[in-house]
Amino acid sequence: HTSSPLADCPTANSHCRGPGCVVDSSPAAHPSPRLLRSLMCDLLVCARELWSAHLGGLQVADEDECCAVAIKDGRIVAAGPISSLPDEIVAGAAKRLDTDGPGRRTLLPGLIDLHCHWDPTGGSLSRYGFEPDPTFLPRGITTVLSQGDAGADTWGAYAKALSGCRTRCLMAMNLLRAGELPAYFADGKHADGEDLEDFDAEACVRAIEAGGDRVWGVDLYGHSWLPQPHQQGLTQGCCGLQKRWAQSW
Repeated sequence: HTSSPLADCPTANSHCRGPGCVVDSSPAAHPSPRLLRSLMCDLLVCARELWSAHLGGLQVADEDECCAVAIKDGRIVAAGPISSLPDEIVAGAAKRLDTDGPGRRTLLPGLIDLHCHWDPTGGSLSRYGFEPDPTFLPRGITTVLSQGDAGADTWGAYAKALSGCRTRCLMAMNLLRAGELPAYFADGKHADGEDLEDFDAEACVRAIEAGGDRVWGVDLYGHSWLPQPHQQGLTQGCCGLQKRWAQSW
């Protein structure tokens, strides 16, 4: 590209130094202090390797450099081999974390667990659930898709707990009002399956509407023990549920 002020340069974020890139030494080419502050990051995390779908997969730095991820205000603002990042980001980082140590270290994006069970109380809301932050974050998992832990009767408690979670927790709402509530299954109660009278599609719809984008689906798996006629009735009810859910979205 032709010479232009950094603020107007279409490839400024890629730190262009390729053939044909002319560095303008005029005063207009030098970024203002305000622009420089906007490029500075809060944290620069460095490693030999970086995996990024945005960059096309695995990035491996040369022996004498590293890959880096720049974070500002809790969001990633730049990533790639450190030589490809603007000098202002690298030099102006408030904090730098180098993942030194034996062997190669690879920076990964936050992982997504597509099937998990979580319970912010540690066991009073779900018979299968784990506390999300201490369980998932240390393992690199930042988003989890819960499978039916919450039902209409327990969604309120889950919704309240979500505000205090650093992990991004999305719910599949259970057609069973109790969800996986331990008290519902305690002392052998419902050991052979849930009672049909405890399924409530209308209550499920209301919980989904209340949950908005925190609800990703409806939990049906695990109810295959139902007699065939009841399965057909449940399937028909779920078709109506799906239509209403689509309208609510």
